[in-house]
Amino acid sequence: MKKYIHVADCVKPDELVLFTQELVRINSVFDPEKKGANEEAAARYLAELLIKEGSEVRFETSDPGRPNVITFLRGKKPEKIILFEGHTDAVAAENLELLNDSPFGAKFADGRICDRGACLC
Repeated sequence: MKKYIHVADCVKPDELVLFTQELVRINSVFDPEKKGANEEAAARYLAELLIKEGSEVRFETSDPGRPNVITFLRGKKPEKIILFEGHTDAVAAENLELLNDSPFGAKFADGRICDRGACLC
């Protein structure tokens, strides 16, 4: 496990933008009527990054194809706990013919990542 003294000092902005863009580009719209239309690919992408960083990662699946990624970054004081919670599913994009770009393009403009799910990452 890598040692993190100040997490913000370890963040590389360019890598964070690239990671977020790649995550947003994964279509994670849940549709129970379509096989494979779920969050599993997004969850696996997140888990792979966490494993690469040396984290202990666990999957818990509430429904098929809808895993929760659980990771631990253990500190020196086990009684001190911080929980970060998020989700990997996105709302379906409608009226695609009216859009100029893909809703999963993850454009970076004016210091912001735009498109479906970008504000959720």
